Amino acid sequence: MLRFQALLRAVIALLLISVAQCYRLEITRQPIGNILKGRQLQQQPAIRVVLTELEEIGFLDLSPPAAQAMIAEMERGSVVDVKNNGVVMITLESNPTGSDLRGRGVQVPMNLKNGQAELTDLAVAQGGVGFTLKFSVAGSDGEMLEVVSEPFNCGGQEAMLRIARQPVVDVAATTVPPIIHVTNSNGRTLPMANPEITVSVYQSPVAGSSLTDRSRATQRASMGSAEFRELYLSHAATAVEASVPAYMEQSVLYILKFSSPGFLDVFSEPFEAFPEVVLDTAPQSEVTLVASANCSGSVDGCIATLRDYLPFQTGSTTVK
Repeated sequence: MLRFQALLRAVIALLLISVAQCYRLEITRQPIGNILKGRQLQQQPAIRVVLTELEEIGFLDLSPPAAQAMIAEMERGSVVDVKNNGVVMITLESNPTGSDLRGRGVQVPMNLKNGQAELTDLAVAQGGVGFTLKFSVAGSDGEMLEVVSEPFNCGGQEAMLRIARQPVVDVAATTVPPIIHVTNSNGRTLPMANPEITVSVYQSPVAGSSLTDRSRATQRASMGSAEFRELYLSHAATAVEASVPAYMEQSVLYILKFSSPGFLDVFSEPFEAFPEVVLDTAPQSEVTLVASANCSGSVDGCIATLRDYLPFQTGSTTVK
């Protein structure tokens, strides 16, 4: 028995060397959002700190059967760090509508009790789709532990998307990058809103035209604003197209759509998309001459005379 325990200690010591994190933070009950605006979450979250280092729970002092039972418990993640009574910070990690925790800001503290915490009165003030909560607490060894909840939705959304700057997108470049703001019903930008916004082609003059793979079509808003700087269209289209007769009422302009879960879509104003002009063959000359010029006359009527700017040019050319 003594030899077995000594061998077990040696094996466990090797295992403990490879363990970088002694604890982990678990969500034992995921949050479920409220249906009515401002009400408490339908299901309040619960968390716990779980031990992952065997020595911390007195494993080395246990008999082999008890040790095996403890290993089984740890595999199920049910050994709670009962010594941890630290402060858990609860933060709105994904906050699509710039909401808060019903007047308590976007971050609230709560004390662990024997390594566990169950919330009872958490509420999201402004409704929206895709909220997540982040829980942060220090383990008993001082290392910071974090875990993020699954997404949940809350009723009563009033925030909306608004195009603050209309787009002009070409085949080769984003001439005027569109800017999207997340605002309240009064048009005020919500600085805490951070939804993911996706742009797509809503109306196109050419069948199959779209944003190219080079485009960054999805952006997460920061401070309630998202700017799309890298958008490229697959086909050009201008207001005057030779292939479209004037009598046909066919639009040859693009319209972009901006979308985000829980928000009504917004649409850009129509715009042209100019083609990319590529010079396939550069002009060449075997003779390089520097043309001489002089200017005479008044400032607003200056006449420049160029001489000998081509090999075969013997006279002079006057350009106004």
